[in-house]
Amino acid sequence: MRICSLLLCTTFLVSSITSSYAEISTHKLIRQDNSELIYYLDKQAEHNKTLLVLMQGSDCNSIKNNTFIQETFGRWLPSSDVLMVEKYGITAQLTYSDDNGEGEREDCPKNYKLHDNPSQRLADYLAVLDKLSPNYTNIVLLGGSEGATMVHLVVAERHDISAAIALNGGGRFFLDDVLYNIRNTTPKEHVEEAINSFQQLANAIITNQIGDEQFVSEHSKLWWQQYLAIDLLEVIKRNTQTPVLIVQTLDDINVDVAAFHQLSQEITQPNVTFIKYDKLNHGFYNQQGERLTGKVVQDIQQWYAQYNK
Repeated sequence: MRICSLLLCTTFLVSSITSSYAEISTHKLIRQDNSELIYYLDKQAEHNKTLLVLMQGSDCNSIKNNTFIQETFGRWLPSSDVLMVEKYGITAQLTYSDDNGEGEREDCPKNYKLHDNPSQRLADYLAVLDKLSPNYTNIVLLGGSEGATMVHLVVAERHDISAAIALNGGGRFFLDDVLYNIRNTTPKEHVEEAINSFQQLANAIITNQIGDEQFVSEHSKLWWQQYLAIDLLEVIKRNTQTPVLIVQTLDDINVDVAAFHQLSQEITQPNVTFIKYDKLNHGFYNQQGERLTGKVVQDIQQWYAQYNK
């Protein structure tokens, strides 16, 4: 069974924009298993003290080749350096693919499918930030979809993040998002069957009844086990200092909007702010097919300005 909309169709706000990023430098760290942790640094000024970290979604793509996230959400913080971290097993040699969930890409690296999971991504971000943070006094995180979850996970672990923005991350539990997506993308006569099928699959994953190399929507058993276990409410509550902006579009069928509303009501800590957009979908398109990312970026800038005076 494929859960395309949540995993592949949520390619983090993809676009056909193309441009050259010759100024982006490539760097490597070595993980404990001797694999290469690749990250990119887009330096905007010498001795810059502000670092913007862009965190991509769950798609099998190189973040370096996602020009839209760089052009749209990598430029809202003027003159900041921009950091992007590749997921395990992916390099810039992997060309960008936007298949709209029509099929899993044949060239998705096996190492990515085997080793990518939230714990691994968290460890990678922490390792890179440990190396770079002495050079910056102002570190800002921004991520969408799965990247939004990573924003919360990193903020919960570090006390040197100045601000963080999480876009369209959905509700408290990943399972609710998957089931919501199924209900909104499956013909009515097949909804019950599809939900039962996925719940059986989820139970098999949780109880280790599938193999380590049996991939579901390009993700391993470990990826699924970890995401199904994350309690986003508890993760967010662990951060009591860093200002966080949580953005959610209300025509989003990729995540459970009702569960998001419940999550927003249960979070009362003053460092967390919510912005909701009616009649915009997961990619910030309105019902007329217009992408309103300009408005979203403007609101992010206005929110951030109160913490950067």
